Amino acid sequence: SLVRLARLDRTRIVIISGRSKKSLSTVLGSAPGVRLLGSYGLEEDDGASPMCGDEAESLDVASRSLARVCVAFAGTMLEYKPLGVAFHVRRVDTALRGSALAAARAVVGFIPGLIEVQGRDVLEFVVARAAKGRAIWRVIHDFSADTLVYLGDDHSDEEVFVNAPRRSVTIKVGEGESAAALRVPDTRAAASWLCRLAALRESELGTSRSVETGAERTRDDIGVSYG
Repeated sequence: SLVRLARLDRTRIVIISGRSKKSLSTVLGSAPGVRLLGSYGLEEDDGASPMCGDEAESLDVASRSLARVCVAFAGTMLEYKPLGVAFHVRRVDTALRGSALAAARAVVGFIPGLIEVQGRDVLEFVVARAAKGRAIWRVIHDFSADTLVYLGDDHSDEEVFVNAPRRSVTIKVGEGESAAALRVPDTRAAASWLCRLAALRESELGTSRSVETGAERTRDDIGVSYG
């Protein structure tokens, strides 16, 4: 559906992920016309945005500090990314996950130039310039977009949901509190919604009808709910 949408006039498809650009490309495979932004938007199509010396030093200190936390908590794992480091607790005993996350915050919280991005069973510490909210506004500017449709299933997407421009359709995928206007229960329902959006965009391209009308029309069919 994304490639189908990307082929249409006046329609641009962008995927913003916390994954590295290389990892994102591997997972998605061939997606002609789809723009990929890794590391929360800092890795552009032509490679990662270069880090300044202070950012690189801060990230190195954070990585070494988190490695010591991993020694103290069995099951934790570090994932090194071009512009950050992720501290995974998915394999940690459930009773100890909170303590492991607290320990990670304690050793990294004082390090300048980094921000925390919380995910499901993971804390990422990335250079402060990395944020999906910043990236989406850059995309809007680059394409002179007048309407935004944004789907997301992660904590890091909430910044976009909260700060999206007025002409936006924001959709939370999955459970949990969210500032998104709409919700679908899972990724399968999200894929179905995108398929219907592609059909609607194809049939109504060039008319005055908004994308949000499409969201309303498909709500009952695929389980989109408000709030």
